[in-house]
Amino acid sequence: MTVGLFRAITQPLPHPVLLCGADGRVLAANPAAIRCDDRLRPDTSLFDLQADDTPRLRQQLTVWLRTGSPVPGVLVLKDADGRTRRFRCHGARATWWDGPQPALQLHLVEAGASDRFVALSQQVEALNREVAFRRATEADRARLLAAEQAARGQLQHLYDLTAALAAAITLAEVSRVVTEVAPAALGATAAELYLHSARLVPPLQPED
Repeated sequence: MTVGLFRAITQPLPHPVLLCGADGRVLAANPAAIRCDDRLRPDTSLFDLQADDTPRLRQQLTVWLRTGSPVPGVLVLKDADGRTRRFRCHGARATWWDGPQPALQLHLVEAGASDRFVALSQQVEALNREVAFRRATEADRARLLAAEQAARGQLQHLYDLTAALAAAITLAEVSRVVTEVAPAALGATAAELYLHSARLVPPLQPED
């Protein structure tokens, strides 16, 4: 597709459409773009019209040039009187362009009151998501802290049981430890010790 065909296709469109080089220079503009701002003509640089944010514009141009599918963005220009004009836009690489440098297509819509309302709604929605995320994070943190404290308590009970059993010498002392200390360590309401003499002490008489 040639520049002439680009002009023919974009001429009836009601919104501004620009064909720009990678350096921000306007290569072609439809009539709606010129009606919107008479300076949006071929050989005009967007960097000469933008509102003193050159790094952001350069970054935005780079993003648009990386894809053949329209990517949303924002273009902020200053009119002849120095007033700021904000445009919502979709930009994409002009894959049909065969010029000496890459080019991109920009479709512009000047932001009005409705767009400011949409932007505010999006900010509120983003804030709500952030609040919900932080609440969920705090809840998860509280659950993890409670689980950690419970695990520490369980380990302490097991340590107490191990120490008490190690200190027990007689069967009576072992039985007392099992009855008094083991339930807390095992998470039980009670514990009992059953002894079987044949299993504790091997028979002394010889087997036939």
